[in-house]
Amino acid sequence: MLSYLADRPVASVREIIGTANRIVASAEVKAVPVTAGFVRAELEPDETEAARAAAMRTAADTFFLDGEKIVWQWPDAAMRLVEELR
Repeated sequence: MLSYLADRPVASVREIIGTANRIVASAEVKAVPVTAGFVRAELEPDETEAARAAAMRTAADTFFLDGEKIVWQWPDAAMRLVEELR
């Protein structure tokens, strides 16, 4: 388990501490012991979770990134009238 954690790239010591805290907290919530399989399952999302997250991002992008809703694409939105923004 330690070699698996040691092989993961990290940016700082705080990230290592945060990962360890996340693993311990998740094990306590689920009332399971911290094993190598548990750590791997927590740190590597399975395909169904990744696919679900991608589908949610796509749905959010199509809803929130509508051309009419993006104000910052207009050259000078501060000088427009409220009626023009509708």
